[in-house]
Amino acid sequence: MLPGLILSIVLLRGGLCYDDFMHASGEFSARCLILSLIATPLLMLFTKGKFPKWLNRNKRYLGVAAFAYGFYHTIVYLIEIPLSIVTKDFFEIGLLSAWVA
Repeated sequence: MLPGLILSIVLLRGGLCYDDFMHASGEFSARCLILSLIATPLLMLFTKGKFPKWLNRNKRYLGVAAFAYGFYHTIVYLIEIPLSIVTKDFFEIGLLSAWVA
């Protein structure tokens, strides 16, 4: 969670704009999710590899990190964007898939 802490500090000090923060937090969330989901298939393909074994042991932590970054991403979005715009844009396909995720 160190990258999230660094992102928060830089955002609060004004060194990071809203768009950059949203991009970074969303990307961290997606990468952690992908790593947690790919752990078992990699272990099945490379049974003797050290990285797939490590990844499989730590996939729960990566899944929790994916949730935390996604939740943080959503909270900052809801703080920054007015509720009227959120409700108006709720059913757009890009945002609807993000809400479902």
